[in-house]
Amino acid sequence: MDGFEERRFDDGRFAHTVFKGGSGPPVIVLHEVAGLSPTTVAFARRLIEAHFSVHLPMFFGRPEQNGTARGLLGLLCVRREFSLLRLGKTSPVGSWVRALARDVSDPAAGPGVGVVGMCLTGGLALASIIEPAVHAAVSAHPGLPAVTPLIPPPLSRRRRGSVDLSASDLDRAAKQDTPVLALRFRHDPVCPPERLDTIGRCFRAELQCVPATLEYDEVCPPIPRAAHSVLTKEYVDDLNHPTAIASGKVVAFLREHLQQQHQ
Repeated sequence: MDGFEERRFDDGRFAHTVFKGGSGPPVIVLHEVAGLSPTTVAFARRLIEAHFSVHLPMFFGRPEQNGTARGLLGLLCVRREFSLLRLGKTSPVGSWVRALARDVSDPAAGPGVGVVGMCLTGGLALASIIEPAVHAAVSAHPGLPAVTPLIPPPLSRRRRGSVDLSASDLDRAAKQDTPVLALRFRHDPVCPPERLDTIGRCFRAELQCVPATLEYDEVCPPIPRAAHSVLTKEYVDDLNHPTAIASGKVVAFLREHLQQQHQ
C-alpha cells in the first residue's frame, strides 16, 4: 500500500484498519468480497489522481491480495457485521461506515464526503446517506441480500428488489435527498435489474447500465456476459471501453457533488 497511511478506526462497536491516500474532498471506498484486491486499490488510485482524498477500510483479508475464496472465509469472521442473507435488515457495520464518514469529513476540502460501495458493500453506500456528512453515494452492482438458486422463487423475487436496508433505514436515507449513482452490468447475475429499479424509485439517483458484451479488438477483449465488478476486476484502461466510461462517470459524479466550492 505504497503512498497510503494506515490507522485503526474504532467506533466503540467495531474496529477496522483504514488506509488513506491523496488529498482533496474525502471519498470512502468500500471493498468487495475479494477484499482490498489490487484492482480495488487501483480504482482508489484513480480517484487519488482525480484529486480526492481516499479512505479504504479493510473489513477482512490483507491489502493488495487477490482471493475471493479468502474473502469468503473472511466473511465468516465478520458475519455479525454483514446481513448476507437476511431480507429487510441493514448490515450492522453501516453504523461504523457512518461514523467513519463523520470522522473524515473536512469542510475545508469540500462540502461533504462521498461513499463508494461495491457488491458486498453496495447497500452500505446507501445506508451511509443517513449521515448528513455524506453528500454523494455510489452503489456499484449491489450484491446483498444474496440471490441464489437455492432460494425458492417467491423469496427470490423479493430479494431481487431489496437493497440491504431495513424499511426504516431506507425511508431515512431517502428523506436525505442525497444524490446517488448506481451502476451494474446489463446481464449481471449477482445484481438483478430490480435492485437498480428500487434505487431509482427511492433515491435521487442516476442509473447506469453497462453493456455486458462488446465486440472489441484483441488488445481489449469483450466483457463476459456474467461480468460483475464494473470498477475493479473487469475494468479496462481504455477511454473507449464501457468500464472506463463508467469509471469516468463515477469521478464526474463525485466532482459535481463534492467539489462545488471549487468550481
